[in-house]
This record gives sequence, C-alpha cells and structure tokens, in this order.
Amino acid sequence: MRQLGLKHYTSNLESAKSIIHSRQLWLRNTGMTKDSEEIFHYFNIFNDLHVIEDINSLISKNFNPNSKASLYEFYITSLLFEHYYKEHSLQIGQVLADVIRNESYLICFTEESGSMYHEDSYGPIAFLFTDNPLIKNDISYQFIKNKITYISKEKYEVINKTANDIFKVSDLPRYYNSHKLLNEVIKYAQDELSGYSKSEHKRKRKDLLKLLTPLIQSIQLATKDFSAEISPLFILSEQINPDINDYLNNRVNEIRKERILDRFSPEYRAISGDMFHAEKAFEHGKNLISCFIKDSQFEKDNETRIIALPLSKQTNEGNNLKVNINMNKLEKISVSQSVENRKFLISELKDFVQSRGLNPELVE
Repeated sequence: MRQLGLKHYTSNLESAKSIIHSRQLWLRNTGMTKDSEEIFHYFNIFNDLHVIEDINSLISKNFNPNSKASLYEFYITSLLFEHYYKEHSLQIGQVLADVIRNESYLICFTEESGSMYHEDSYGPIAFLFTDNPLIKNDISYQFIKNKITYISKEKYEVINKTANDIFKVSDLPRYYNSHKLLNEVIKYAQDELSGYSKSEHKRKRKDLLKLLTPLIQSIQLATKDFSAEISPLFILSEQINPDINDYLNNRVNEIRKERILDRFSPEYRAISGDMFHAEKAFEHGKNLISCFIKDSQFEKDNETRIIALPLSKQTNEGNNLKVNINMNKLEKISVSQSVENRKFLISELKDFVQSRGLNPELVE
C-alpha cells in the first residue's frame, strides 16, 4: 500500500514561485507560529505533572534530613522552593519550554487527502511531497517528524488547577508575598516556623498532609488518561539524537543559572557565582511530545508536523530557518478547484516550473 504523501499549502502565487525558485521551505521559529500557544500549553501541563510528582515524592518521605528542623518545616521550605521557582520561571520544564520557543523551528503539513477546509484555512496552492522533503545538509539541526495527536484541552485543565491548589492550601502566598529573594523568603518562613512548639509542628504537618494528599490522589486518574491519550507519541523520545538531549541539558542549566543569579545583587553575585549547581541530566524527549499535541477542535487539520531541534548552540537564525528540499520528492503542485483565477495560476505555475528545469506536468 502506497504511503500517503505530505501536503504543504501556500497562500499565493508569489510564495509558490519562491519555493520553486529557491528549492527551499522556510520553517518558522516555534515561538512565533500560530501554534505556539497550543504547544506551550502542553509544556505547562508536563511541567505541572513534574511538580506534582516532586511534591508527592516529598510528602511520601518519613525521614527528617535535618535534625534541627521539624518535618513540617522541611515540607514548607521545600514547597517554597517549588513555588518560587514556578513563579519566576526557574523550573526545568519552564526553561526547556523557553529554549524550544526561541531556538527551534517548525513547519506543518497535512496528509495527502486535502479538502476545502485546508484550502480555505491555508491557501489555494498545495505542494504534495511523497515524504519529508527537508534535506539536512550540514545545518546543525535534527528534524523530528510526527503526526499530531488531538486531545481535549479542557479535560486536562484539572492538572494545572491542582498544581496551583497545592500551593494555595500550603499557605505559601502568605510567605511569598514578602517579595524577598529566595534565601530571605526561606529565612522568613523558618523564623516564623521556629515559634511553633514540637506538638504544633506535628499537628500542622498532619493538617498539611491531610490537605495535600487528596489533591495529589485526585489527579491520578487525569494523569493516567492523559498518558494513555498521548502514548502513541512516546516513541518520539527514542528518535531524539543524544546530542540534542546533551544540548538541551546544557542550555537549560545555563539559562537557569543566569536567571537564578540575576535575582541577586551584583555584589552578592560576585562572591556567590558558585552557588548554582547544575541539575543532573534529564531526558527531555517526553516533554518534547508537547510539540505534537493539539486540541481536538483542530482535528480537521489532519496535521503532520516537522520540528527542527538544535544539536549545538546556533547563531541567531532569526524568525525563519531556510531548509533545502529534495525536489525528487515533489509529486505535484495542485491549485484549488474553487479559486477564481485557477486557469491563470496553473498557466503561470507551469511556465515558471518549466523555466526552472522541472516538468510542467507537475502542476494541475
């Protein structure tokens, strides 16, 4: 059975001629695409899942890492760190999302069976390729191609809500509203907490667990459903070049270090530059799945997306990444049956294609 090809739509004759002349497709900076809000919504979901997992792991521990502090103090100060990092975009997932937003590029295709919906939404001229036409050449990117998985966005709003509720029931805003630097916030909290007696700490820890545990348990079903819906995408993590993961780890640590140190005065930073310790290496493949999820209201798109991920630090490519295409994979250029000047467009394209050494019969 013949594999379905990939269609890329263009909005006008000039854009179509540009593709033919340059033999290139332009990938758009991920953060500047119309899909960016959708992509980073799912990055936020993954980040909140990591936060909830971390907090669940925290409250499941029954040991005291500091003999001078109660477990309640340990829980509160740990939660303060999580809350502070989340508020100031210092969490690993948040920084990774910013790296993808600023340093990756993407392009969208539909499967071969186009429709009036696609023509109305994306343009009357479509290039049909037998497969991914992008040529890597020597550019330092890896192309990841995958069909979009469509799920209900509203169904999983509970994940974000639960992450926020965890911080609310912990009474953290009361501490955090002091708007002090993290070390001062922690000191402020510890000073206040030190006024509690041992029995009060024990009672407050019990109350905290009573509030947190049901919240974490309530999200387990949503998390299970979410994982089941996106399971077809899990294979993507196996396609990620190890160099990409190394690059993302390095960039995430580099940016987090800058953001953390930037929150301190220049004087303090000068003597505390070694206070930042890089996090252990993370496998970012699972989070990158976010680039291939879309709300079910867009299911008509029947979209396949290709994202270009950096293998090393790049010079700024700007808003677009220009990539050569394999013209041998171009099967045809089709003009919508419903466009008013169809005969003129076909004639123009046939002449232009022939002038560039291609078969005018590609155009129909």
